[in-house]
Amino acid sequence: MIKLSEEKNFRNWFNKLFPNGFGGYSSYYVLTHPWEFFEECWRQVRWAWQRIFRKYDDRVIWSIDCFLTEMLPIWIRQLKRNKDGIPCIMWEEGMTPIDENYNYSEEDNEIARLKWENILDNIAEGFEAGRKIQDWESTEELVKKFDEGFDLFKKYFFDLWD
Repeated sequence: MIKLSEEKNFRNWFNKLFPNGFGGYSSYYVLTHPWEFFEECWRQVRWAWQRIFRKYDDRVIWSIDCFLTEMLPIWIRQLKRNKDGIPCIMWEEGMTPIDENYNYSEEDNEIARLKWENILDNIAEGFEAGRKIQDWESTEELVKKFDEGFDLFKKYFFDLWD
């Protein structure tokens, strides 16, 4: 039996031609199992349809924890970038309004803004640590960071608005 060298192997050549594969499968696998390509196309269409009418697709239900640890940091950082307001709880007791409409000084507003942004960063970092824990990178530091972020998420859950 003749053994093909690495360079002449059709499988390696085809995978080099299409390095990203199709639908999560290697290119050679799709070539030798063409029905997988059509099944993947059907799944993508079905999931898109579900997102349009249900606002989520079946993949979310398969692993809600993974979905949340993947998406929450993205959403929290987007909130931080686009926020218009700051929750009232960010102004501390020592801060006094400068008028009867509860407007605060620029310095107090800056302190409140930085405090809120720090909380949002800690929530996002906590859920990113949770994602690493799910990927089997669990360390005491990651668990502590996740617990911190999750506790802040619970505490400020109703303040996550724009």
